[in-house]
Amino acid sequence: MAELYVRAQLIVERGYRQPLTLPNVARALAVSPRQLERAYDEIGLTTFAAHRRAVRLRNAAELLARQPLTVSEVARLVGYRQPSNFVKAFRRRFGVTPGTFRDRARRAPSPPDRHAGGLPRTSAPPVRYSKPNSEAARLRAAGDGAGTEDFAAVGPVSAVAARATSGARAARGEAEPVASPAPSKPNSPLA
Repeated sequence: MAELYVRAQLIVERGYRQPLTLPNVARALAVSPRQLERAYDEIGLTTFAAHRRAVRLRNAAELLARQPLTVSEVARLVGYRQPSNFVKAFRRRFGVTPGTFRDRARRAPSPPDRHAGGLPRTSAPPVRYSKPNSEAARLRAAGDGAGTEDFAAVGPVSAVAARATSGARAARGEAEPVASPAPSKPNSPLA
């Protein structure tokens, strides 16, 4: 399931400009749309549509900050047919309209931290969506500290799942979970 999720993420990252749909991506991966939905829900704790929207908006923010394009041109370039839908989604994600974002980004000095593409990283974390009845949500609500790393320990592709969840954590700006230090005295009540 984790490998399926990672492969679907790659398809969305590379083809976000095309009209991607869940059935099309599922067909490309030779799985059912429901199986792909489950992979997004259980491994990514999101939906296909939310992931596609986050990728499109992240790339739109980079285009607005670095290219002399209109908002309509950026909307079309990242896969939105209607600029008004793009503006609504962008405002929901970043808290400002695309035009305001572009103006602020062009006035701000360029940060030294750059990723492989040469463009600065956007500071907003990706939008997360979790259904309240998902297994991860139930485990978190139960208070046992379980999260996506618990899903990574199950199944034959645990290494892929661990990389996927740690990459998702890094994209959200979260730190990796740290194990508690061992007690210093062997006879302490914590031992």
